[in-house]
Formats: sequence, C-alpha cells, structure tokens
Amino acid sequence: MYNMLSDFFTSKTSIKNKFKYLIKPPGWKHNENSILSSDLRKEWEEKLK
Repeated sequence: MYNMLSDFFTSKTSIKNKFKYLIKPPGWKHNENSILSSDLRKEWEEKLK
C-alpha cells in the first residue's frame, strides 16, 4: 500500500495516470515500461515446466 501511494504522489505524470496507479494491477507504470505481476507469474510457471 505504501509503494502504491508513493507512486501516486511522486510520479511526474497527469492526474489521470496518477489515479491509474490506484486501480491498475501491481507492477503497472504510466510509461509502458512495466512488467505486471501476472506476466512475472506466467514466466515463472513456464520455467518450472
């Protein structure tokens, strides 16, 4: 929760994108250079096979 609020208050982006930090999945970033937690999980599961 702390990191999510930190991203909200410290990101240098529009207010629209700031609110997305509160509703988008973990790992989401406003600059499209993010790896979502669901992507990391898929990658991890493929390595286990």
